[in-house]
Amino acid sequence: MEISKIRKIESVTVFGIVMLIIGLSLLFLPLHAISAAPSNCTGLPTSGNVPLKSQHIGQSWDFFDNGDCDPSTIGSGDVLWHIVLSPVGKDATAVINGVLGENHGGSIHWTFINTLTTAPEWVAEVNNGLLYTGPDCNLQTELRVSHTCYGGTGTTETTAVETTAVETTAVETTGTQAVIETAGITQALGIEVLAYTGYNFIYLIFGLIAIIIGAIVIGVRKF
Repeated sequence: MEISKIRKIESVTVFGIVMLIIGLSLLFLPLHAISAAPSNCTGLPTSGNVPLKSQHIGQSWDFFDNGDCDPSTIGSGDVLWHIVLSPVGKDATAVINGVLGENHGGSIHWTFINTLTTAPEWVAEVNNGLLYTGPDCNLQTELRVSHTCYGGTGTTETTAVETTAVETTAVETTGTQAVIETAGITQALGIEVLAYTGYNFIYLIFGLIAIIIGAIVIGVRKF
């Protein structure tokens, strides 16, 4: 057999083996996460305080999504803050500054209108709704700023004022939601994430694809 042909077969074999290894590695991640059944996290508190995620505290209103903002819907110089707590249990309730949030199945929403131009340290007092994730049962429920809207063109002063709740228009969501860091990616791809780890479904698909490619490459190589 020609040396060049042998080298070609060796290269194809190595490629196939590498794809199999990558596929098995990717499959391990979701399988490991899924192995942490909800029963493994029983006994943990379902009520407690959830502060606004640290990455959002102190950020200016224009740091957040405001593409659908209609300034005419709020007063000049006012800022609309839409806050979301998710994921939560279906029977969860939560309040921020004494204002009860609206439960949309897997998330709780608030809309505050005030003159604050930066996100304060909001804290949600959650009752019967905290969820946990992963083999280590880390707290999954998170409070974040969803979007904002500024009702004016001038510069507002950053002063603390009483906040009031107004009717929200968020679309109702159901089921377990991904951790926020991964939710944007999976929603953009139109993929439903598995419980416990936001990237599980992506890992699973790419892992299977890699294994199939590796098996085909090794199986069809010619001597």
